[in-house]
This record gives sequence, structure tokens and C-alpha cells, in this order.
Amino acid sequence: MFLRRCFILLLVGILIPTTVWGVIETPLKLAVILQTTESIVHAKVARLNDSKTVAVVELTKTVKGKLPFERMSVDLTSDKPAATEQLLARIEVDTPLVLFLTNAAKDNQPARYTCLAYTNGSWFQISGETTSQGIRWKFQHPEIYLRRTFKGTTAELQQLTADVLSGKAKAPPLDMKEKPGLGPELPR
Repeated sequence: MFLRRCFILLLVGILIPTTVWGVIETPLKLAVILQTTESIVHAKVARLNDSKTVAVVELTKTVKGKLPFERMSVDLTSDKPAATEQLLARIEVDTPLVLFLTNAAKDNQPARYTCLAYTNGSWFQISGETTSQGIRWKFQHPEIYLRRTFKGTTAELQQLTADVLSGKAKAPPLDMKEKPGLGPELPR
């Protein structure tokens, strides 16, 4: 009887098509980002081209580390058009940003940067690869789970970053109750 039930359950499991969806999410504390990131800078969107496919980002203040550039020309097209639309709804000329950059190159390879960009509750990933014409920056995608790390204003993150790095404050804990998503869109 027991074996017959097991066989029936196994047969039902094989015959009924199912789809399993999984999300791998790793909670990332702000303290870890601040500690492991090589360079942290305040920046702003200086210019968007007419088709809004390229943003020029100017670095305005270095908070940690040193970078061999003062401006980034970022290709805003993503593999997922919705991601680009989400980004463009949250940036415009003069939008302030906080950038967390790490050079992922090993040994004597050319620089390959990973950049987490933050603006008013929204986190985005940008990558940078060294080419013969300089560093080619490319918007990758939003980082919807990082709202658990921090979700305040850009000015608040700028101040908090400076305070934590100088030892005046501690980084906040993760807010695991925060739903994944992005910060508010800019008023148009």
C-alpha cells in the first residue's frame, strides 16, 4: 500500500508539467559595501544625449579612494528595454548620485570596474571596461533588492557614507521587511 502511494505520487510528479522559478538574493549590508568598495564618489548627471541613450556623469567629490577619471560616459541601453525606461524615469541633468566602484581586474589586466550607483532610493549596476579609447561604461540593470540596504535620499546617503567612513556613525542594519523595488520616479 505504501509503495503504491509513493509510485502514484512519483508518477503524478513526472506527468504534471511544472515550472520552478527561483531568485537568488544575497542581503548586502551597507557596512560591507563601504568596507569592500575601493572608491566612493559623489557625482551628478551632467548631460543626456538627445536620444537619452548616453549619460555623461561628472564626479564631484571623492569620499574614498582615487580614480583615474573625472567623468564617465555611460551607455544607458540595457539588454532589457524596461530597465532603461526605469532608469530614465529616475535621472535627468543634475541628478545627484553616489557611486561605489571596484576594479575587478586581476594581475596586470586592464581595469574592469563594477559600479553600484545610487539615487534617491534606487540602486543600479554599471560596468566599466578598459578599451583602447578609454573606459567603456555600460548600464546593466536595477538592483531592486538593495533597497533593503538603504532607501533614503541621495543627500542622506552622502552624509551617512561620510559619517560611517570617518567613524562618526555606524551603518544601518538591513531592513529585510523592505519590498524589492526602486525609489520614486522624478516628477515630469
